[in-house]
Amino acid sequence: MPRRFFKRILPDPIKVQNASYMRHFKSFAENRQLWTTKRRNIVWGLAIGLFIGFQPIIPHVLTAILLSIWLRANIPMAVAAALLNNPITLVPMYYLGYKVGCTILNVPAFAMSEDTTKLEFIKELFTIHLQPLMLGCFVTGLFFALICSFGLNEFWKWNVLNKRKKRIFNAGESARLRQDNIEKKEND
Repeated sequence: MPRRFFKRILPDPIKVQNASYMRHFKSFAENRQLWTTKRRNIVWGLAIGLFIGFQPIIPHVLTAILLSIWLRANIPMAVAAALLNNPITLVPMYYLGYKVGCTILNVPAFAMSEDTTKLEFIKELFTIHLQPLMLGCFVTGLFFALICSFGLNEFWKWNVLNKRKKRIFNAGESARLRQDNIEKKEND
């Protein structure tokens, strides 16, 4: 189920490879490992995308693609997970990162007094509050990437084992029914 699900929702690799915007990246686009829907590649793509999505950097998608190429992860999954950082989720994600960073560094949270000038505000923002933001976003990105990729990995394994058990049970059940039919015919 997970593999079929991801094959259905992720874009067709051949269509992406033949797209006009991919002509400069032909060597990477032809690498099948970057497009495969195997468990390892999907899980790595999710981890990369979530980690990059939490970082306060500008080119989230490009960074996710480059990291996916380097680590040989599923590119569409990494891009989809990196797009979690959008204008709606941006503020809560960075605020959570900032609060986590303040807690780790034991820095008081941002508070602006009324007599602060704009220049002092900007100076304080870049000297005091940038470190907690960067550290907190790194930690929260790592945390969510690990938790979600571990959860997806375990769900995938559980699903595959469940299907295997059902298949074995159904095969054993049908063999038992055949044996019962043979015995019944012999007794008649």
